[in-house]
Amino acid sequence: MEKSKDKNFNILGIILSIIIIGIAVFFASYYFFMYKSLKIYRDNLNIEIKRINKVNVSVEKFIKLNEFNTEEIINNMQKNISSLQSNLHNIRNLNPTEKYTNDHKNLINGVENNILIYKQVISTLKNKESLNLNSFLHTLEKYKSDTINYYSSVSIKKIKINLPEETINFLTDFKKHIQKLIKNNIDNEISKKQTTNFIDYINDIVIKFNNLKTDYIGNIKSKLISKGYTSLLNDIAENESSLNALNANLSILTIPKDGTPTYEAFIKTLESYHSYIENLKYNLNIEQLTYSSDIIKKDSINKLYESSREDFENVEKDYRKFLDLFDEYKNS
Repeated sequence: MEKSKDKNFNILGIILSIIIIGIAVFFASYYFFMYKSLKIYRDNLNIEIKRINKVNVSVEKFIKLNEFNTEEIINNMQKNISSLQSNLHNIRNLNPTEKYTNDHKNLINGVENNILIYKQVISTLKNKESLNLNSFLHTLEKYKSDTINYYSSVSIKKIKINLPEETINFLTDFKKHIQKLIKNNIDNEISKKQTTNFIDYINDIVIKFNNLKTDYIGNIKSKLISKGYTSLLNDIAENESSLNALNANLSILTIPKDGTPTYEAFIKTLESYHSYIENLKYNLNIEQLTYSSDIIKKDSINKLYESSREDFENVEKDYRKFLDLFDEYKNS
């Protein structure tokens, strides 16, 4: 009986030993394969991260440049995007352990935003004349911040990734460059509006001047006969008052830098017309004093000073010069 019990005990011991050895072999094999799998994962991940860092560091050549070569930068960004997309594809095909699943997702999100950084740089450069460049910079800043945050959230042993200092410095310089463009774009837009307002305003005053400009010398004989000196002088006084109103309107006009020659030519025209009016008034007053009544003798009409006719010819000459300059300015 005792021998039977010993025999059973030995068998049980053997079975337990086999089970323990089996379990030990299982766990040993499991941890061996897990370690090997993790090592393969880390090794492959390190390869991709080194490539990603190399891509990001490549923008170093664009730091502290006085001028950005738009075409060169766009070409470089496109190459970076292509390389990072390849890295992203490879990373997605890696099999992380359960422990690093979230870290792997953070890495993928980081690379995706890293790609978006370079896409946004391209988009900004392709729209560099836009008045909405601030929003482009805001989006670029978001992608940079998200990339940094996702990369910093990757906590895998023996694995480290960040957005290199070279990339950050490039983005800082790029932002400064775009901010200069923003200022230039705003200045250009203001200049365009000033130019449009200037042209519209001058057009309106030119119409008024055309209605105002009168060749009194050409038909002064019939006017004097029909109206007399007093009535004609009153008409000229009203004309001069309207001219003064035009000058007052011009004084509030904002003049674009390239509009100064046109503006000065028009001012000269108005000054010539004012001289013509003043001289004509003087001549008519002199002649009126010569004859004490409004009854005009025919032989006195021919005594009007020739200087008034010359004055009006100068007005026409200055006006034609102004119109030529104005047409050239509008079509420039």
